[in-house]
Amino acid sequence: MASETGIIFSLHSGLTCRPGIVEPFIVTLGLLLLTALFFVTGLLALRKIGFDQRNGPVRPGIRIFLVGIFCNTGLLIASIGVLFYAGYTPRDFGLALSNTDIIVMLGLVTAVVVLSGLFRHFPRSGNGFERSHGTSQNESSDATLGKSSHLDASSRDGAPAKRYRFHPGLFAISLLALTAGALQEEVIFRVGFWLEWASLGWPFALILSSVFFAAVHLITTGSNRWKLLSWFSGGVGLFVVYILSGSLWLVAIIHLARNVTNMLWLKPVPGISPLSRPVSDRKLGTSAVCMAMVQVLVCLFAYS
Repeated sequence: MASETGIIFSLHSGLTCRPGIVEPFIVTLGLLLLTALFFVTGLLALRKIGFDQRNGPVRPGIRIFLVGIFCNTGLLIASIGVLFYAGYTPRDFGLALSNTDIIVMLGLVTAVVVLSGLFRHFPRSGNGFERSHGTSQNESSDATLGKSSHLDASSRDGAPAKRYRFHPGLFAISLLALTAGALQEEVIFRVGFWLEWASLGWPFALILSSVFFAAVHLITTGSNRWKLLSWFSGGVGLFVVYILSGSLWLVAIIHLARNVTNMLWLKPVPGISPLSRPVSDRKLGTSAVCMAMVQVLVCLFAYS
């Protein structure tokens, strides 16, 4: 495969791509069908154990994250198999990690943490979820958790936000699930879409990847314009990082860092984060745009 892609960026490691339309369409369809299969499997398993992630910040048990580990790992292995069957090798994935990649990784992970903290605490404008939905997620959580909900403080009518006890074991299991999730999404939506569609130009590959990336997440989290903005801009930022650096590990670590900060600060998960109130969807979308802009600017500077 030719290493000259013709995009306007100066690629770090000469990522390859497949010419034509028919084969890329078949491979992409296979990846999306696998995503749908494991997605439905995960939903059925979660429903079996009585969990619905649309119904507020209910404290999850270990079984929920085990479902995540199983589905994400299975999808990761299956998607790698599809790309291998399509004729790609591990080298085409971008498994190299240079000194520049490590420096960029440390800088962008730090930026993700700092920006997430800033958007969590400033500006203090109340609970955006309550304003936009007319009800408190804390109340929904109470109704589900009952009196055994491991709360450290109460929150009613402007009182301090409730704080949930931290469970290290649950956090460790959740970290494994998030790591598998970040890897499988990067293999599918960055590696797969780049290898198959970059021959039609990097803008086409970027938009196609980001649209499907956003669509998959909106199916699971519900849709509004701020969530759409969050997932689409997140996909754009990660895609640009990948094609500029040529490193799967770099983009996967950044993706993982964003997932962890979301879980701890922006959309806190009870039992893992000590917080309970999520930020508004508007803040979530705005923070995603800012993070994507930082990622693009840093990588343009580092790899130019």
